[in-house]
Amino acid sequence: MKALYNAAGPISIRELANITGIDEDSISQYYEPYLNRINFIHVSSKGRYLTSRGNIFMEDKYAYRKSRTAA
Repeated sequence: MKALYNAAGPISIRELANITGIDEDSISQYYEPYLNRINFIHVSSKGRYLTSRGNIFMEDKYAYRKSRTAA
């Protein structure tokens, strides 16, 4: 999800595999169905991208990490 969060737009499965080091089959068979089911990502003909719910999750995650390192 971090790769999708940092992306400027939709990412193809090949790009995502290269960025994460996870093979395309594992992404499409294991990660995507779960993240799609909980409405964190959307898969379209243009690629994969975070939904607003996925973006909120990632923003909250990074805000929490910043608050923990600032203390």
